[in-house]
Amino acid sequence: MRFEERVVALLRASGEAMTDAEIARALGVVHQQVNAVCRRLAAAGVIVRDDAGLPVRNHLPDSLRVVRGLPAPSEVREVADVSERAVRQRLVDWLLADGWKVVRVADARSRERGTDVVVERGARTLHVEVEGFPGSRYADPARAGEVRRTLPAVQARSEFAAALLKGLQLRQAHPDDAVALALPDRLTHRRNLESVASVFPRMGLTVFLVGDDGAVEARWGDQLPVQR
Repeated sequence: MRFEERVVALLRASGEAMTDAEIARALGVVHQQVNAVCRRLAAAGVIVRDDAGLPVRNHLPDSLRVVRGLPAPSEVREVADVSERAVRQRLVDWLLADGWKVVRVADARSRERGTDVVVERGARTLHVEVEGFPGSRYADPARAGEVRRTLPAVQARSEFAAALLKGLQLRQAHPDDAVALALPDRLTHRRNLESVASVFPRMGLTVFLVGDDGAVEARWGDQLPVQR
C-alpha cells in the first residue's frame, strides 16, 4: 500500500480530523513526510486541510474520490467495529473476565430503553452508559450507503454530550452504586475527556475507554476493575 493510501485509510478508519503530528505518530513516520503528502492530497481534493484553527487538521470530504489509483470508499476496510453494540460486547467480556456478574445488557439493535449495562460483584453494583463512534455512513438500514452530512468527529461530540447527561442521570438515580461511561478509544473522545478532566472525579463518574482489541482503560471515579 502506498503511503498516500495509508494516510487516506487511517483518516477513514478513525472517522476523525487528525493533525499531521497525530498521523505521523500513528503511521510511525516523520512529521515532514506527512505534511508533504497531506498537502498533495488536499490539492488533489482527496482530503480537506482545516486551517480554521491551529494546528491544521486533516479529514476526508463527504465522499472519497478515486484520484490516481487511490482506493474508493468501498475498497478501504474499517480497522474495527466501533458501533455501540460492538463496544458494549467488548466491555461486557472484559467485566466478566474480571469477575463481574451481568444483571442487564440492553439490546442496541432494537434501541431498547434503560441502562445499557448493569453488573454486580459482591456488594458492588455498576451501571454503565455505552456509546459507539459514528461512521461516515448511516447505520440505519433505511439509509444504507448514504454518506452522513456531519463529520463523524462532530457527531461524536454530540453523542458524548448525550452520554454525559445520561451518566449524570444514572449518578442521581443510583447514589450508592458505581456509575461509568464506556466509549471507544478514539482521539475525539480523549480530547472531549481532557476538556472536562478536572470535574469528572467530582461527579463520581468512571470512564471506560474501550480499545479495538478489547483492552479497557478505566479513568477517574471509584476503584473499579483492573484488567488482569
